Parts: sequence; C-alpha cells; structure tokens
Amino acid sequence: MADHVRRNDGLTAAAERRVLQAIARRLPRWMHSDHLTSIGVAGMTLAATGYAVAPLAAHGLWLATAGLIANWFGDSLDGTLARLRKEERPRYGFYLDHALDTFGTGVLIGGMALGGLLSPLAGLALFSAYVAVCQETALATHALGEFRLAWWRLGPTELRMGLIAANAVAWAAALRGYTLSGAFDAGAWIATVGLAITWTRSVMVHGAALYALEPRPRGGAGRQSAFSSGGSTARNSELNRSVNCPSSAVTRS
Repeated sequence: MADHVRRNDGLTAAAERRVLQAIARRLPRWMHSDHLTSIGVAGMTLAATGYAVAPLAAHGLWLATAGLIANWFGDSLDGTLARLRKEERPRYGFYLDHALDTFGTGVLIGGMALGGLLSPLAGLALFSAYVAVCQETALATHALGEFRLAWWRLGPTELRMGLIAANAVAWAAALRGYTLSGAFDAGAWIATVGLAITWTRSVMVHGAALYALEPRPRGGAGRQSAFSSGGSTARNSELNRSVNCPSSAVTRS
C-alpha cells in the first residue's frame, strides 16, 4: 500500500508529537492501539455526559473536561503507538478512526443539546459542518495522497484545548449565577462558520490541484483518447505516480 503525506501544522503539533512518543514508549506491552481507541471513545462519551448534566450541576463541566483529556489520550496515542511498534493497520485504522471521530463528535454535540447548552438548530448546523469537513479531508487523502490534520494552525488538539478553556470560563460564570446556553450557542455558530469557510477553501485548493493534474482534454482526439480504456488506464497510472495516490489511503492516525 502506498504511503500518504500526513500533514499536521497545528500550533501545538511539534510539542505534542514529542509528548506522545515519550508516553507511547512507556506504555506496557499488553496495551495496544485498540485499547487506546476504546479509551478515546469512552472519553468522548464521558464529556457528553458532563455537558448534559452541567445545567443542573456546574461541576459537570469538570467531568466534560476530564472526558476531553481522556479522549485526547486515546485518540492521539493509538496511531502513535501503532507506528512506534511497527504495528500499523492502515485501512482498518483510517476507517475506524474516522468513523469513531464522527460518532464521538455527534455524541458530544448531542450531550450539549440534551442538557440545553445548545439549541437543536445550532447543534445540527455544527455537526453538519463538521461532517462536511471530515468528508472533504477523506476525499483529499484518497485523491491527492495528503492527509491534513489542521487548518489555520488549528487541529483536534487545539480544538480540545479551546473547549477545556471554555469549560473553565463557563464554570466560573455559572457559580456567579449566569446561564450557559447563550455562550455555547454563540460558540457553536462561530465554529460552524469557521468550518464552512474551511470546507470552501479546501474544496477550492484541492479542486485546483486536481484540475492541474487532470486538465480538460482539448479537441475530439484528446477526448476520445482520455475515455478509451487504454487511455484511461494510462492516465490513472500517471495521476497515481504524480500525486502518490494511495489505493486505500493511509496510516493509522
């Protein structure tokens, strides 16, 4: 299976990489990447539970923070451990991570909405924008051989850190008698707009790159050649060599 380019230029990416590698080297041999993936899913479920109870008990926000930290530990370390031990399962890892990330984000937003922190419309808009960006990232990984983990210097870790900071502020505000729903709704709409802009820019950048690799054929002869079986096979082979396009994508991330 061909390798892809794994790109993470988040603000904390370099420091995080060193921390994750140091932790992975110290994990017991009996622990493997599937254990860590399970911890990540459990962490997101715990965070959702904390958000669901937060309007009733502000201390639920600390439960949400603990869940986000557990999610970072499991979700970030599973791929690091697999790569360090040379135990990668590229197709399985890529598929499972993306499926569970989508599930976990849905659970997290659902917990916020269930507790009344988010209105249903804001939650639906945020989740829809998130899924659109995830889909575009997966398509770009397959078509261009680049798996991009961060946009605007913000990746999953930076977003978790933002949520943790928001939890602390919201907890302090709740103790002073302020309601939490308006602030979380505003944050959700801001995040939705940011994700929509990210999706638009991604499509434009990746679409232009693919068009440069596969320009529109000019003239009847070129069009006939492009759509003939031999021409199509040669063209696909040339594209794969040019962009190092993986047949089934990627390493566990």
